Amino acid sequence: MHAARLRAIGETALADGRQSFATLSDELQALATARNPSELMEAQERLARRNAELAFGSLARTGRAFGDLAESIFTPLSARMKANIEAFRTIV
Repeated sequence: MHAARLRAIGETALADGRQSFATLSDELQALATARNPSELMEAQERLARRNAELAFGSLARTGRAFGDLAESIFTPLSARMKANIEAFRTIV
């Protein structure tokens, strides 16, 4: 179950990387076709803004996925520890 979640996280990261690489070639062409410095600056600004948005979005999704994974791993352990503590208290 946990391995499947890790695989899904990896596949999502791989898909994001492929998509980013595909759009990068288009953006580099836009940079190359700039006719004057102001067009070049606008293209660079669009490129930087899009890359920052993608990075933050990817980081948020990955963080949320790892958080959910950690919760699913540690919730049963926490319940087991509580049961052990209660059993110990009844003995003592």
